[in-house]
Amino acid sequence: MSRQTARPGKKSRAPDLSPAVLLRPRLDGLWGNPVWPGRSNDDLRADLDAVVRGIPPATFLGTMLKAYAAAPAPAQTRLDQVVPAWLRERGYSAALRDGIVRGMFTGADHELALAWLQVAGDGIHALIHPQEPDAFFGAHFYGDDSQATLVLLWYRDRRRAQVQGFNFLIDYNPPWDGSVKDIIAFPRRDPKSAIRDFVEIWYRGDDSHGLRLAPISAVEAKRRILEALICNDRQSIRLPADLIANQASFIRHVLPLPDGPDTPPFTADDFIALAQTGKRPEEIMRFEQQVGRRVRMEDGTEVFIMGGGLDEDGWAEKEGD
Repeated sequence: MSRQTARPGKKSRAPDLSPAVLLRPRLDGLWGNPVWPGRSNDDLRADLDAVVRGIPPATFLGTMLKAYAAAPAPAQTRLDQVVPAWLRERGYSAALRDGIVRGMFTGADHELALAWLQVAGDGIHALIHPQEPDAFFGAHFYGDDSQATLVLLWYRDRRRAQVQGFNFLIDYNPPWDGSVKDIIAFPRRDPKSAIRDFVEIWYRGDDSHGLRLAPISAVEAKRRILEALICNDRQSIRLPADLIANQASFIRHVLPLPDGPDTPPFTADDFIALAQTGKRPEEIMRFEQQVGRRVRMEDGTEVFIMGGGLDEDGWAEKEGD
């Protein structure tokens, strides 16, 4: 009985896999690396170039959008900062726009594609539709004659298992006069933890300011946020650096909120302009904390308080603190 033997010099090898097949696991590995968000913008763009090399944009764009949803929050933040300019510089914006028009992306992928394309500077106003109604999780507000805080939260996934959002700090004293002074970009939490960590923390615990935030509607939240940004423009104060860094999230989750009769007009182009002009708010806050601040009294007069009198978050310290 004869038996077959392997031919000399013949080696078995694994099948060749196309770059498109390997793209998703490569993206997951790259963006899931905790060191990756700390790399420079140039390094991140080089990584993106390498991972999509040899793959048509119409193929890799959809995979990138889905991989983004599974990426850790720090990686998502860096992608929002880097990807739009990368798309524009590499000539991929047209392919992304075409995918949107042809309905290749749905749900969260569609909203992210719109946000990236808008930040890339490709006017897409005609493509933008209102945010899905169930994307809004909630908003809370507290304000007095001096300052206000507004917490806006939205669902991060279709299962509505995770929430993310912003905390806007608004100052009514000069030179702010109602401008957005600073923001906090919240990490992802489950809905219950988000309320505990981002809303209830304001009125419980030793470190709280004793501020009980009241729930407000999506319409009111959008109106208050846009009115404050218009004050930034009026006072020639640039947007806070943390808000600029989260431009894509703002365009994706704030601008599509429903309008009311008093909602002021404000577009992504207005955001981009405010991100590039005006005095940096961080410089104003540094002066207030180290030198002094201006306060408007009830009769309209202004008083300069030496020594700052502000905590690290920009809130006026209570007497006796």
